[in-house]
Amino acid sequence: MSSLRADFDELMRRVDSGREFTHASYEPIFYLVFHPRDILEIKRLMPAWTARLRNDNWQVEVFSIADQVAEIFSAAPMRNIWLAADRKNPLDWVKTNQSLANALTANPHFSYRVGFRAAVAPATGSSMNRVVVAG
Repeated sequence: MSSLRADFDELMRRVDSGREFTHASYEPIFYLVFHPRDILEIKRLMPAWTARLRNDNWQVEVFSIADQVAEIFSAAPMRNIWLAADRKNPLDWVKTNQSLANALTANPHFSYRVGFRAAVAPATGSSMNRVVVAG
């Protein structure tokens, strides 16, 4: 089984091997996929990986799905109602989860924020490389 460091090194080798445009004029997207049990190790390694990318002239943007979801929930019009309902019945997880899921799926900007933000964000600088790191 490979380590997270080795997986990151392999990802960087693939990215560095070329950023050629295909006939469809798009750049390939690479992902570092890991098991959820490794999240703490990933968070520990993120500062070193970010520094390494910046040293290699990448523009690094850290993107957190958790932060995006929290922002949507904190600005939701139903937030006060959710909090009051939770105080009344704090163990009603089915209702709580359904309410939160509805808030996310009803938000027209959710798919943009989570799924397409990295793909459509323009790179700054003339030829600066860009990498988005989901945290």
